[in-house]
Amino acid sequence: MSKVFVSFGPHFRRKLLMHELNKYSRRFTLLIPIGILTQFVSACTQEVPAQDATAQKTPPEVNVSKPLVKTIVEWDEYIARLGAVESVEVRARVSGYLESIHFKEGSIIKTGDLLFVIDPRSFKAELDRLEAELKQEEAAEENAFAQFRRAESLLKSNSISEEEYQIRRANRLVAAADVQSVRAAIEVAKLNLEFTQVRAPISGRISRPFVTEGNLVHGGTGQTTHLTTIVSLDPTHAYFEASESGYICMMVIHLVSTDGRYDQTYISNYALLNVHDELARLDGVGDAMVFGGRDYSCGCGWIRIASPPST
Repeated sequence: MSKVFVSFGPHFRRKLLMHELNKYSRRFTLLIPIGILTQFVSACTQEVPAQDATAQKTPPEVNVSKPLVKTIVEWDEYIARLGAVESVEVRARVSGYLESIHFKEGSIIKTGDLLFVIDPRSFKAELDRLEAELKQEEAAEENAFAQFRRAESLLKSNSISEEEYQIRRANRLVAAADVQSVRAAIEVAKLNLEFTQVRAPISGRISRPFVTEGNLVHGGTGQTTHLTTIVSLDPTHAYFEASESGYICMMVIHLVSTDGRYDQTYISNYALLNVHDELARLDGVGDAMVFGGRDYSCGCGWIRIASPPST
């Protein structure tokens, strides 16, 4: 047998090499998926240990706590100011020149303490005049009564006319009325003389005197002179302002918690209507005093509330 040698060119050798490489690459690609699939099937068919199955059926542990039930108080914060329960502007009740001042500004005074003295001389003279006039009128009344009694006896014997008798009777009544008028004037004069001594109407702290000695003060029912101011110290109020909506909300909560009903129908049909009625009457909750008002500059309503007096 003879050997034949065939020579291939470089181009043919390159094609042959590429053919062999493609054949081995397809074989390797098929082997990889088959190996992965084999491992997956063997893992699925592997039996799970009994201990792991029991652990999966046991529920996990969870920490829990019971709800806390207790009574709470609805509250809110407001800026308040302290104010005196009683405040008095001391004014002159009679006219005259201020004679003396009998207190130290800013001091603590008691009811009835002497504060000012207005010149009493003209009022004392008027009282003396009226007392003298009273004596004169009482004498005139006594004379008129005697004339009337004499006229009664004369009328029985027909010694005077009926007309004369009626005149003396009228004179007696006029004299009695004059006496009553002078007595009333004396009471007024005594009051005016008493008003020349201005005394403290309440106990508390007094302000400074707004009028000094020697000035003319005016009393009566017209433009009276403001002499000083007194404010009480114990007890006091704490005043704060809340909106109408906030006040209504707190009132509804108060009514609902008092009645123990929290359903929406009750709140709408009863609680809100009741609160609006109380707001119209300006009533308060408990001992609190409520004063209604409206700030028209901002178009919103406000409620001024005073806390119960506390010492």
